[in-house]
Amino acid sequence: MKFRIFLLSILLMVGLVHAKEPTNWMFGAGVGTGYAKVDKKYTDAASSQLGMSWAKWEPYYSSSIQGWGVAWEVLAGYKHWVNDWVGFRYYVNIGAQHYKETIYSAGDSNGTALDYTGNVDVLFNFYNSDNFTTGMFVGVGVGGTSFFSKALDTYESLFKDKVYQWEDASYKGEGNTYRHHLNATINLGLRFNIFQTVRDVKNKTCDESNERKVCRVPISKYEHSIELVGRFPLIPYKVTDSADTLGTFSSGQVFPGTYGKYITLAHRPGYTVTNPYKFTVRYIFAF
Repeated sequence: MKFRIFLLSILLMVGLVHAKEPTNWMFGAGVGTGYAKVDKKYTDAASSQLGMSWAKWEPYYSSSIQGWGVAWEVLAGYKHWVNDWVGFRYYVNIGAQHYKETIYSAGDSNGTALDYTGNVDVLFNFYNSDNFTTGMFVGVGVGGTSFFSKALDTYESLFKDKVYQWEDASYKGEGNTYRHHLNATINLGLRFNIFQTVRDVKNKTCDESNERKVCRVPISKYEHSIELVGRFPLIPYKVTDSADTLGTFSSGQVFPGTYGKYITLAHRPGYTVTNPYKFTVRYIFAF
């Protein structure tokens, strides 16, 4: 058993030395598109009179909006190879998903989910040569997501820290929004890699000690990669809580032909954002 472990260690070390792809640092960027769904849900009481027949109200309906938006990302990290066919890479990724959302009052606008994750991918090559390799990768990313949203700004302006008066009681509309969330993703994609050999003639060194001039030119091997990437977030984001908020006494027409005091009701919707997948095309430079 010990001999097998020793032999496997030797094979891994040999593979690391002779891997077709170099072990190196990398950075890159990508652009593509992602799918998002925004659900706006009211409590069941929001579509009733809350048991107060003398209250003026409008029915509130739950709804959802979905579609595709622009996605982009930048990344930087390090990769190394166990042998010609299997390697690992570790990198940080910052990206954004733009999406359409429903405003509380009326109309639509665009929101942005900003992701920042640490990632570990396993690399598998299908084909190796001195100038070109191709393969796939699978991995995981863990980090956070922050939301920048006109809908959430509108929600806060309507409800956050507002006090609504009804008779002798006060009702504080908490109106909190949850802008920052834990993020976890599955990473999956294809890789196409071209190697560029660069000779640094300006920094060559020459030796004439044996009456024969021998010059050495430093050689660098750069890697240019194109990747087709799918990232699959695993966690839906609840960005507000749905609740009922009582408004203030007002005077005027309650029902057609009747006048008097009534309560204006304001309801707080709950927003949930789901971002099940996004796809980008990446360029990565490794050196």
